[in-house]
Amino acid sequence: MISRLHWSKRLPTFIHHKHIRAIAQFIIIIFVIVLTIEIFLPNPVQSSAKTGQELKELSETSKVINLSDGTKSYNLSNHLEFLEDKSNNLTIEQVSSSEFSQQFKPSDRDPPNFGYTSSTHWARLQLSNPSNVTFSGILSIDRPHIEDIRLYAPAIAETWTVKKSGLLYPFSVREISDRLPAFNIQVSPYSNQNIYLRFQTSTLLVIKADLRNPTDFWQYRTAQNIWLGVIYGILTFAIFYNLFLFTVLREKVYIFYSLFTLQVLVGFIGYDGFGKQYLWQEWSWLSKYFVPAMLYFSLITFLEAASLFLDVKKYNRKWHFVLQIHQVLLLILGCCFSILPFRFVVSIGVFVCISANLLAFTLGIASLLNGYKPARYYLLSSSCFLLGIAAYLASSIHLISHYEWLKDSFRLGVVLFVIFLSLALADRINILKSEKLSEQKFALREKEALNQNLQRSQEQLLEREKQLEYDLLHDALTGLANRTWLTHRLQDLMQQRQKFAILFIDLDRFKIINDSLGHLVGDELLRQAARRMQSILPNLGTLTRFGGDEFVILMEEYVDLDSLTNLADLLQMQLQLPFNLNNYELFISASLGINLATEEYTQPDEILRDADLAMYQAKHRGRGRYALFTQSDRIAAMSRLNLEGELRRALENHEFYLMYQPIVSLQTQQVCGFEALVRWKN
Repeated sequence: MISRLHWSKRLPTFIHHKHIRAIAQFIIIIFVIVLTIEIFLPNPVQSSAKTGQELKELSETSKVINLSDGTKSYNLSNHLEFLEDKSNNLTIEQVSSSEFSQQFKPSDRDPPNFGYTSSTHWARLQLSNPSNVTFSGILSIDRPHIEDIRLYAPAIAETWTVKKSGLLYPFSVREISDRLPAFNIQVSPYSNQNIYLRFQTSTLLVIKADLRNPTDFWQYRTAQNIWLGVIYGILTFAIFYNLFLFTVLREKVYIFYSLFTLQVLVGFIGYDGFGKQYLWQEWSWLSKYFVPAMLYFSLITFLEAASLFLDVKKYNRKWHFVLQIHQVLLLILGCCFSILPFRFVVSIGVFVCISANLLAFTLGIASLLNGYKPARYYLLSSSCFLLGIAAYLASSIHLISHYEWLKDSFRLGVVLFVIFLSLALADRINILKSEKLSEQKFALREKEALNQNLQRSQEQLLEREKQLEYDLLHDALTGLANRTWLTHRLQDLMQQRQKFAILFIDLDRFKIINDSLGHLVGDELLRQAARRMQSILPNLGTLTRFGGDEFVILMEEYVDLDSLTNLADLLQMQLQLPFNLNNYELFISASLGINLATEEYTQPDEILRDADLAMYQAKHRGRGRYALFTQSDRIAAMSRLNLEGELRRALENHEFYLMYQPIVSLQTQQVCGFEALVRWKN
């Protein structure tokens, strides 16, 4: 959907604006008053009273038609005289008698408009042919929705020839095969003739009649049909255009606009009489109810299309519900023509249609004010069509009296509607493309930013991995390689069967300094001691912190024993120098264990164990010295370890017992005491 501001929040402000609200209330009040007058008061045409001067002027204009004056067509609005038959019982013999001759009066409207009436209306047309040639013409009624039209022409012996047309009769009854009611007129030479027309209908009674010679009639009808064909072609093009847009964009608004345009096209076909001529020639009831019902159904579809076009359901569900109420009312009215009186259904429909139009306009204007650009063409297109509809419906309550203007504005409104609607849909597509392009650019920028963030995250992750790897293999306090690194490196050297040596270093008396002066001083002492040892190591040696106050030097290349002992002496000398820490002058020494790698070692822990064992041998010898690991050291250590274990088990198994050995005095030859001896039964 097209993104825009949430205009539903501003919609109430727009609707309740004092000027707009006052105008809307005024329009609604006017239509309610007019509708009330239409429903409950007599027909204005029937109840209007004319002054004598007005009737005299009308009588003068309603003169007899001289058929020999060379005129090709006659507009009969100023020549027809009318008689209202409220009882609907008068016959041709009665209305043509002298008793009713003076009761025929001309109409005060052009064309004559009697609205919705239950009376029968008779029309009289006086023709005069002073020439010596028989006049032949065609009288046409430019109104296809009158139910019963009968033409009475004088015959021999004071009889009448009756010709019928209208919605209630099959198309085959018509004398002339035309979409509109038409009759052949014959006037003999040197004669005057009165022709009577009888009109009875429950639909809107508007009598637009013309008298033309046959050639002019068919030329006029052909030109008129070509104009209608152009309109139908525009509507057909709009249908396929919207269907094409629907297949491309897959949005429901286009299928509803296609359906709406199709309904308008079919309604036009019925309204212009082509339906009666070609589609439902024998179905009289369909001819009567098809056009108004199609009008209501097309307005239902239009409201749905407008709702989708303006996204009313998405942005304001309350107004969408109001639209749905209008759609339900129009649907009910469209289905009630055969149940309720025709005039009542149309009168109620006028009010519902006007209300729906006002609501559609209000939503369109509100949407335009809130930045929805396609609403411009929507308002232009819908206004043209809805104003045409309003003009058509307003004719039923006599708000519009000029029939030609009504017909032309209605068709012109439809054409303009299709044109502006096409612009609105094209504008909608352009906006969709623009928004899609903007979204793609935004998505591309977001993707680039995401890639940059991802790249930065990967770099940070690599740095963190490197830092974690570094932290895993290095001591945080001294920055030296730690026990993990040393173990991995020893494993690699053993797999490569490379010769190397280990110097295991333990700082003497460090625990006393750490416990007495604190851990901060102890940590600083470890750092300075590490720096001193690091400064005297050869390039082939690596100093690592094994843990606590223990350090290990790994010599990865073969080094002779003299070089190792010299390095041990140098380390001792450096570590025995005083350390100045926090105003303290501290002295320490170191015990070193030296071990050379041999093929007997298969695991790093084994060579480290023996180096540690040599370091403890140095401590036992007095500290501050170094010791070289030998097999005897391991044997002695193992013997001592085994002895400790056997002694513990001997205590548990009660293997110790006392033996008392007497002590005899050599002088007295008497026992003066006993010596207690512990014996181990092993």
